[in-house]
Amino acid sequence: MNGQYLNGWYVTCDLESIEEFYNKLKDFFLNIEFPLSDNEWISFIVSPVKLYDSNKKVDSNWRKELTDWISFSKINGSCFYDFDYSFKVPEGFINQIAAKAASWGKNYSIEPEFDIAVQVYSSIPTTPVFREYLKQQRNQISGNFISWKCLKTDVEKLNDILNDIALGFKEIELKSYEEDSIFGIICDSMFLPEIGIYPNNNEWKTFEKGKVESMLQDSGVINVLPGEKGNYIIDDFIYGFFGVDDKNLPEKVMIEPFNYISGMPLDHSGRSVSFQKLFEIDGEFIEVYNNDFILSKLSVLLEDTGVQYQVDVIVFDCDGRSILSINISLNPSCYISTGFF
Repeated sequence: MNGQYLNGWYVTCDLESIEEFYNKLKDFFLNIEFPLSDNEWISFIVSPVKLYDSNKKVDSNWRKELTDWISFSKINGSCFYDFDYSFKVPEGFINQIAAKAASWGKNYSIEPEFDIAVQVYSSIPTTPVFREYLKQQRNQISGNFISWKCLKTDVEKLNDILNDIALGFKEIELKSYEEDSIFGIICDSMFLPEIGIYPNNNEWKTFEKGKVESMLQDSGVINVLPGEKGNYIIDDFIYGFFGVDDKNLPEKVMIEPFNYISGMPLDHSGRSVSFQKLFEIDGEFIEVYNNDFILSKLSVLLEDTGVQYQVDVIVFDCDGRSILSINISLNPSCYISTGFF
């Protein structure tokens, strides 16, 4: 590690392969004596390995970095590469390959014999980048709507005015404390908080001031709209659909393998392994076996595992067919790699 930035060790060697070098590093880490309590481990961050010529210095634009940042953990007398320990699945699983960079799908691995889908999560400390991301996301969302309160009798008039500038009033499921009033938001048709969709504001003006606010101000209709701006209760209700709260950030966040930052130590006690199994069922099955019955049977089977778990049973329709989805989430011990669950 480059001690110029962090306390650590500067290591050089004349080995011929990166694998040999990392194996030597693991041996070095294992020989470090440090008292650990139950469910504790030590993480080691390793900076990029650089290539040096002992005979002469060569000036070039190549930084001579052979690897990325990487982190190892010493757990229970052994040393592991953090990423493999937290995200690797057992051999024989089929890994999903995304069709494009951003996908609505999940990052599943499939166990082919029993046709079970598996997702693996780990946790990391909340980073400054994540805080900034939530702040920017909240700005994008807030620019797409304005909370509004009006009389029920004025909703039609309100929409008539808004439709002229490609906006509309959308009622939300919040009871008004005034009997004749109704709560909602002013937004465009592409803003769908109930399913987590919002359009990005690509101009500085609309990003900083808000797209909807700008449209209302520029058109002048803000002064003739029946009703008045709503309060923070409506705003918080909308933000709740997106899970965005940049003021009360968690100390740790759950990530999937493709969100992993190279070299970032992982919290091995904050992992989750999710199993999903789908069954096609008929109406007779639904009449005989309800969700509570299935949950009780699964709970009995999982009691002896000794791990924390959560079970969800969902029945949904897919192209006219009834599908039973059983989802089991486990929180493995920090002493067990996901490659051996």
